[in-house]
Amino acid sequence: MGTVVLRYFETPNGYVGDRLLTGSDEVAEMAKGQTLSCEILRDGTVALYARKKEWEEEDEQVELVVNGSGDKSPGAMLEKLIRRVNQMERPEGE
Repeated sequence: MGTVVLRYFETPNGYVGDRLLTGSDEVAEMAKGQTLSCEILRDGTVALYARKKEWEEEDEQVELVVNGSGDKSPGAMLEKLIRRVNQMERPEGE
């Protein structure tokens, strides 16, 4: 199992700290090349953000999820987001 570092923000306070999540070695390796963060919105929705380290912040990809379990849980959706960003080329003109 590998470790994924996720910067954690809480509204309206801002940066809270880093969270360490465990995942497959494959996903943890992909995550090393990405900047990952999450934010808990006031309604309880979890916003997951990911971008390759060489991308600008405006190129960040986002996934909104409801805190829970199963294949739609924040952890499962973060893994999907990491995989999706890993396969992407840098967005152009957006």
